[in-house]
Amino acid sequence: MTDLTVAKLAENLKVPVEHLMDQLERAGHSFEDASQTVPDVAREELLAFLRSRHGHGESVSRDSAMPREISITRRESVEVVQVDQGRRRAVQVDFRRKRKFVNRAALEREALARRQEEEARRLEQESQAAKEAEEKERQLAEEEARKEKEEAEREEALKAQAEEDAKKQAEDEAELEKAQEQARLEREQAERQAEEKRRAEAAQAARVREDAARKPARAPKAARSRKAPPREELHVAAHVRPRRTRRRKARRHATAKVENVNAFVRPAAPIVHTVEVPESITVSELARQMAVGAEKVIAKLMQEGVMAGINDTLDQTTAMIIVESMGHEVVAQAEANEEAVLLERAVTVSGEEEPRDPVVTIMGHVDHGKTSLLDYMRSSSIAASEAGGITQHIGAYRVRTGDGAITFLDTPGHAAFTAMRARGASLTDIVILVIAADDGVKPQTEEAIKHAQAAEVPIVVAINKIDLEDADPTQVRNQLNVLGLAPEEYGGDTQVAEISAVTGEGIDDLLEKVLLQADLLELKAKRKGGARGVVIESTIETGRGPVTTLLVTEG
Repeated sequence: MTDLTVAKLAENLKVPVEHLMDQLERAGHSFEDASQTVPDVAREELLAFLRSRHGHGESVSRDSAMPREISITRRESVEVVQVDQGRRRAVQVDFRRKRKFVNRAALEREALARRQEEEARRLEQESQAAKEAEEKERQLAEEEARKEKEEAEREEALKAQAEEDAKKQAEDEAELEKAQEQARLEREQAERQAEEKRRAEAAQAARVREDAARKPARAPKAARSRKAPPREELHVAAHVRPRRTRRRKARRHATAKVENVNAFVRPAAPIVHTVEVPESITVSELARQMAVGAEKVIAKLMQEGVMAGINDTLDQTTAMIIVESMGHEVVAQAEANEEAVLLERAVTVSGEEEPRDPVVTIMGHVDHGKTSLLDYMRSSSIAASEAGGITQHIGAYRVRTGDGAITFLDTPGHAAFTAMRARGASLTDIVILVIAADDGVKPQTEEAIKHAQAAEVPIVVAINKIDLEDADPTQVRNQLNVLGLAPEEYGGDTQVAEISAVTGEGIDDLLEKVLLQADLLELKAKRKGGARGVVIESTIETGRGPVTTLLVTEG
């Protein structure tokens, strides 16, 4: 039997702990604390003490000597006289009665033994469960310690990697600064050498002019006066005095020392350029407009706390600050709205407005069945109209129903969707919000609702996957009501359809709700005149080049 403490034994016997400790002390076993273990010997002696005290020792021994059951059989004989064919004879009939007497004390002892055995088994199970729970807690603690150790090692590795990257970046910056300083020194040295060369040439030209001015003009000889006057050289300037050189037995040449008026002269004052800065500009382009080296612009950016390379792009504000700090005038370039220019040049669409098909975008969380819904509607439409019945383009699908046609678009990125609405293209008329019945509203679902509400586009909710066992459309409706999309069943104006993109259940009801919403919007467009549209997607295909998919909205 499992060892019991004094407190546990008192709880099993349903007596106070103090009373039990007093009885144990009288039986010859003293315990100071209720958490101490009561051995089997102490329990047996306590039981014997209690029996002897209450006078049950002799009766117990006497009852234990008696058998559990006693059977008594009583026999009675009766003589019955029968007459058969005039003859009389007697028949002996025996009656046997058997009675069984049960020893109640033995049964009680067996019941007590069973209860004690069950109690011992239960205590053993509790002890085993406690040991298993302790072992499980120990394993969980070890697993938690292992995870903490791995996390610490990972953080240490990331920290070491960050330090290594910072060290490498500092070395690269130091090398860049060293290269820039070397380039600056070489450039200054080249400028000094060029300046010294120019000064030397200017001094030489000045000395030649002074020598020519101090030399007196020679008188013409008499013999020469009879000859024809010398030929005037066309390439000699009027203010330059020709100089003749004499050579024996050679023709006389007239040469002139002309000042080099086209030589580079370093400006006395810095040149200020007017730089027109667009919304974004590269470092090399900005340096070219200021007529300086790119390394100067990079050094100025580093002084301002901006790390950028020669091919990196700067925003307009940063570029204007750099231009002003380098002493040049800056002008912000106004970005031309190409779309507005195209709209101004567009041909006016004439004719009366006619009803048009709605453009529907399907949005929702990942793995909620958007693509499956599109695939089912496309396949069912093809099966219904064997001639095709569906115009498929890149990113767009047109489905014809009995009540009209619907143009479906693949879910664009949320940023792109908002940009379409901001440009006023009115590309999307209705949004089908797909929500899985077994998953409910998710973060991307809430984001899609915010984008659609910001664009003021009506929403038709499609609760998908209702064929699953754990589907709960009611919970989805409650979540939509909390987000401000009150379903029509709750008194709101949001249409909700329960569908299954696998079995096709509820698809027709969803299309009817979309067409009903389109009728409420009264969508119209002009079919004649110049065409207008919106580019949906553009790709580059091998052998074809750039390919653009657009949706014609008018004309």
